[in-house]
Amino acid sequence: MGDCLLPPVGLGVEFTHQLHRMTNRLALTILLAATIVALGLVMTIYYPPSWEQYAG
Repeated sequence: MGDCLLPPVGLGVEFTHQLHRMTNRLALTILLAATIVALGLVMTIYYPPSWEQYAG
């Protein structure tokens, strides 16, 4: 069972660690972009009454 967690032959542990970090960064970037887009959509639908104070 533990063999499936080992990197394939020829790939170093450092390479798989870098690949893992790159994948995590990509996932975080996608989540951040989706949040920004969602906030933009919410602001077009919901217009708070006090928004004129802050946005001008």
